[in-house]
Amino acid sequence: MDAELWLGLFGAVLAVVGLYYAWRAQGQAAVAESRAAFVKERDDLRQRFGALSETAADMHVLARPSLERIGGTSLLWEPAMHPPAPVPLSAVTVEWQDTPAPVSPHVMRAARRHLPKETKAKRYERYSAAMGALARPTLFENRPSFRLTRADWSRPGIPDCPSARPSTSI
Repeated sequence: MDAELWLGLFGAVLAVVGLYYAWRAQGQAAVAESRAAFVKERDDLRQRFGALSETAADMHVLARPSLERIGGTSLLWEPAMHPPAPVPLSAVTVEWQDTPAPVSPHVMRAARRHLPKETKAKRYERYSAAMGALARPTLFENRPSFRLTRADWSRPGIPDCPSARPSTSI
């Protein structure tokens, strides 16, 4: 083969290698930008947690007027969960149901689109995975949380709360 053909092939290979490294650098910049935005948003959420909790509680009460605030907090409950009189804790019985909270696949897909990029082609699968890798708080454990779904106050002085469900996902 003559020199022009070899130079042409060498130029084509060099161009492909250059495009690959440019594509890769662009991907790394997009991943770094996505991660930095996540950390910045987490800091903003942490700083405004109280105000956001109040706003969320107000929105829930507007959407479901049957909900009531507990004291002056942003915690909410249904009036049916309120005991008619103070109850000693030793009189409370609880039945645990180890069933996960309902999750909508549509909501999960929509939420996943807003998670930061782990690589150029892949986003973090879960919010907790992104937090653990990018904005790990001082205390970061997968602890159970509980959700009271029903309280029966029909027997005076002996409450029964048969539907508290533990949830272990973050």
